[in-house]
Amino acid sequence: MRSLHVLTRKEDLDPAHVADTVVIVLAVLFATSTIVTALEHGVREVIPAINETAARAQAAHYPAGRAVLAGGHRANRIAGLTPYAPLALVDFGLHDKPLIYTTTNARSPCDRPRTHATFTWLPCSMPRPSPRK
Repeated sequence: MRSLHVLTRKEDLDPAHVADTVVIVLAVLFATSTIVTALEHGVREVIPAINETAARAQAAHYPAGRAVLAGGHRANRIAGLTPYAPLALVDFGLHDKPLIYTTTNARSPCDRPRTHATFTWLPCSMPRPSPRK
């Protein structure tokens, strides 16, 4: 019989219980706001990275200045990376560039011992309210 389990905190995800399953993670706060803002300002694509090392390795595939590398770790900007806050990020020329983005929020389910689970990330955001007249 199929079942659905809903967890409200990423810390509650136990790799021992997800072997050979599909795990859907709904990201609903800061990272999503950053991604949506980047898309609104013309970023070509968003490439998630598990950590700073992976983000820098991904950035190495692009010529200098052709990708935006941004991220934070435990609510602090990573030295040498573009600020990861939504409005700070838009000042760094996102139009038609890939955004390589790393954040501590995405790490919990991913950096645990490998399982045979398939992880699907679904960023969620609330629609912007219509301007008042």
